[in-house]
Amino acid sequence: MAHIIPPTIGRKVWFRPNGVNVIGNKIVQIFDEGQPMDATVVCVSDPWTVNLLVVDHAGVSHAAANVMLVQVGVEPPPEGSCYCEWMPYQVGQARSQAAAGSAS
Repeated sequence: MAHIIPPTIGRKVWFRPNGVNVIGNKIVQIFDEGQPMDATVVCVSDPWTVNLLVVDHAGVSHAAANVMLVQVGVEPPPEGSCYCEWMPYQVGQARSQAAAGSAS
């Protein structure tokens, strides 16, 4: 069973524009479609919805509200809308902690 990582303010995530090129009223500069953008959680609505401060590939900051947080292995990314996800290191750490907890 996949482990759900609860989002908290200040945590880093990867932002995936997923075809979206405007956040708010600002154009998002995307240099490489396959490369995620840096983002910081600034507000948590629930375990699957967060507000982010996103830095695009040109270093411009954007405020993104109500972004779906995809939990790897729990649900697939949405089609046609932006989303964010935990970095692979964070997912690995959560799996290690879950395994250590179940071994006790």
